[in-house]
Amino acid sequence: MNKAKHFAIYIVSITIFIVLFVQAGAEIVTQYTMYTSGYSDNERYQLADDMGFGILLMFWLIPEVILGIIVGWFVGKQINLKLFGL
Repeated sequence: MNKAKHFAIYIVSITIFIVLFVQAGAEIVTQYTMYTSGYSDNERYQLADDMGFGILLMFWLIPEVILGIIVGWFVGKQINLKLFGL
């Protein structure tokens, strides 16, 4: 049962940090693309027609996921240390 709790803490923390980093990274890529293309906030919908925007999002997805896994693993380890003292 203890191993299941450890595993659940790791899974939850990694999942939370992957989602957090992917959302933040997608927003950064969106803001960068809007700035370089000269779009305002009202013209954000026009990014759907931009193929380069989709490619940028795909290329940035892998580092965001890797960073989320690393940070989530570290935080999960710290939580397990605090809860179970292992």
